[in-house]
Formats: sequence, C-alpha cells, structure tokens
Amino acid sequence: MAVRSYAKPAADALRIAAAQSDLVRSLLLVSPTVDPCNRDQLTLLRVWAAPKDGDGGGGDEEPGFLASIPDWAHAGLWRIVRGWKSAIAALPLEEILPQVRSHVTIIHSEHDRLGSAQWAAELARLAGGRFLQMNGASYSWPVGDESGFAKIIEDLTR
Repeated sequence: MAVRSYAKPAADALRIAAAQSDLVRSLLLVSPTVDPCNRDQLTLLRVWAAPKDGDGGGGDEEPGFLASIPDWAHAGLWRIVRGWKSAIAALPLEEILPQVRSHVTIIHSEHDRLGSAQWAAELARLAGGRFLQMNGASYSWPVGDESGFAKIIEDLTR
C-alpha cells in the first residue's frame, strides 16, 4: 500500500495497516504529514510561505513549485482549503504507527515545506521502519519522477 502526501488518505492507510496487518505486507508513506509543531493554520501557512534556501518565499525556485500551479488551478480554491484543513486535522500518525506490524517506509522529499526530514525520520523510527530522503525532490514528488518511484516500489515488493 502506497500513499502520497495527503494527510487523510495517509491516516486512512495507516488505520487499515494497524487494524489489518495480516492483509498489508508493506506500507509506504510519501511526505505523510506535517510536523506536530506546525498543526495550526497560521503556523502552517507561515512555514509554507517562508523563504527557504534563499528562494524569496513560497518556493518560487523550488523544483516543482511553479509546475504545481496548474494543479492548484484545476483543483480550485475549495479543494485546496479542504486539503489544507485535512493536513491539520488528520489523525496524528505518530499515535498509530507503533501499532502497525507491517514493514513501513517513510519517504521525505527534500523540498517538502510542511514536514521536516527530522519528523519523517522520527515517524520511521516509531514504526521500526525505514526512512528515505529524496534529495533534490520537490514537495510534489513523485510527480515527474515516475520511474524513480516505480523503482522504489519494485525494491519494496521484492
């Protein structure tokens, strides 16, 4: 089972893996959730919009940032707001990860502004799982790196 980013689907996948570990051999979470210290709307907005690596704020030089604009336009403001609220209100993954008996891999993309590498590594530790850092990857990874993502899935299913 692989889940990319969105907080509610990640929490749902985690609930299934915890309750039905005999049915879930492996669980892969890609940029699964925001750090607990950022789980309110103003803090999350500030973290997302803050300049990073001298990029002038909002990630305008971050790989994939501008490429995401058409997706945001297609989704519309209401879906974006719902997704944002979902990221804050979703079940804290750290509470359920220790109950998962399946093999867990947590992937963090380098330019993920909402969750830090340290937090993703901590989630992997809580699960007794594996942590992978995708250097140079945008927040929207694996978009644009489908072959890299397929390789990871292939490696995990061996």
